[in-house]
Amino acid sequence: ADKTIYAVWEANKYTVTFKNYDGTIVKEFTDIAYGTNPASLAVTTPAKPADVEYKYEFKGWTPEFVNVTGNATYTAEYTPIKQTYTVTFKDYDGSTLATVTVPYGETPAYPNANPVRPATAEFTYEFDAWTPVIVPVNEKAETQVYTATYKEIKNKYTVTVKVDDAEHGTVTGAGTYEYGETVTVIATPDGCYNFSKWSNGETSAEYTFTVTGNVDL
Repeated sequence: ADKTIYAVWEANKYTVTFKNYDGTIVKEFTDIAYGTNPASLAVTTPAKPADVEYKYEFKGWTPEFVNVTGNATYTAEYTPIKQTYTVTFKDYDGSTLATVTVPYGETPAYPNANPVRPATAEFTYEFDAWTPVIVPVNEKAETQVYTATYKEIKNKYTVTVKVDDAEHGTVTGAGTYEYGETVTVIATPDGCYNFSKWSNGETSAEYTFTVTGNVDL
């Protein structure tokens, strides 16, 4: 009997490979028909681990997709995004003065006027520097802490010494002294009067004390 036979055609199949930045295979398709656009293939979005300087955002595949005409390989591309780190500035007592966010490789700067340390009876303090020396944010950025250091300036005080009747005696020892200095004031009466006491109640005519503030005797 009459018979018709038809030829059946099948498109050639090719391998399409998707690789990560380091050459590892993300996905490989071994039976992709000629003319298929690789954009239609289900490929998991790859990732690139962050390092101290950058984190990476998936950008796409290179080269650009073209319809399959043979075996093809596409490699993941990433956009590097500069890592930022928190740098802490602390005062002499450990309290936090400020925190700043700094991109890797940039040098942090304290955002305010130089800190001030309250004076004590013994010292006035003048800001000196940050310790350790400030350096660009580096691989140890997570632990970058800078502490304010101050110059100690010894306070000076005035010792004032007077007599209640200058005609009948003299006193010595008045002057300007640093905190902690030992001072001796001496009252020398004339022949008409005897020494009685100092205004603070001290009864020794030769009175020695340590300076801790202004003194008026």
